[in-house]
Amino acid sequence: MIGSKTDKLVAKDDGMNISARVKRLEETAQALVILLRQETEAVKGVDIKVFGQLQNIKNDLYEIYKADIQALLAHKTELKDLPQPTKENLHRLERDLSVVRTENMTVLDRASRGLSRLRERIVHVARDTMLRRTSQYGANGALAIRSNKAISTGVSERV
Repeated sequence: MIGSKTDKLVAKDDGMNISARVKRLEETAQALVILLRQETEAVKGVDIKVFGQLQNIKNDLYEIYKADIQALLAHKTELKDLPQPTKENLHRLERDLSVVRTENMTVLDRASRGLSRLRERIVHVARDTMLRRTSQYGANGALAIRSNKAISTGVSERV
């Protein structure tokens, strides 16, 4: 089902014929290109709020896109009869979507690696601080260092 935010981006599926479905596929692909560019910029700018807001819309658009592709594949013979400009437009949109998707995945991967390095650095600093601050003498008079104590990073991980 199309969400209220995606209703403004693409037409509803009301028993569409092949032409209407192709038109909606074009609209959905264009909306995905724009949304993925926005998401890429949000990740580059570390704008977590915008990034989060785009996720539900992106998921809805991908579901619509997937449903339309599947419906069109069921009518392959009719697709051959589409006007040449429509076919060319679909190919262009698919290329655009592929380029934007690749750039988006590259930026998301880079951000993920950066967050991993940051988390590792935080854990390292926290562990070093803990080692310096938690040295105590035990009952036998020996220095006891509690280096096995768990440190929570707050990102659902324990080290």
